[in-house]
Amino acid sequence: MGWSPYKAKEVLATEGLITGYYQPYIEEEWSASSNYFEIDDNVIPNNIAYYIEGNSHAVETLKLNLNVNDPENAGSAHAKMVSCAKLLYRFALNEDISKTILDVLFVGKSNELQIGDKFISVYKNCWHEHRLKGYNLKLTIGIVKHTNK
Repeated sequence: MGWSPYKAKEVLATEGLITGYYQPYIEEEWSASSNYFEIDDNVIPNNIAYYIEGNSHAVETLKLNLNVNDPENAGSAHAKMVSCAKLLYRFALNEDISKTILDVLFVGKSNELQIGDKFISVYKNCWHEHRLKGYNLKLTIGIVKHTNK
């Protein structure tokens, strides 16, 4: 079914990612998000944000979005992503994050997998027109929705 909105909102508070209220934004869809947390003090800092989405009863999707504006200084950005991902994964699946997912996050490449009734997706989007060739890396953990056929 999903996760408690009240618990999901607080998962990354120790990492500085504090969400606003969990509230409706379109009909039956609810969400909350953090502000972007600046990871470093570069001219254009690398940053990360946390989002939760679902319905009025449960959160169905947990998302981390890392923006790497300065790839030459991506080490601390990826370290922050991994630190947040470990907490989020532990909350969502009640187990430690797998080495496979950690490796994907450190390197910054796309991958998808399913564990029980949860899906985990890591997606990298390169900004080819970006002056410094930045990119964003998204980690999504969600509930697999079964459709009746």
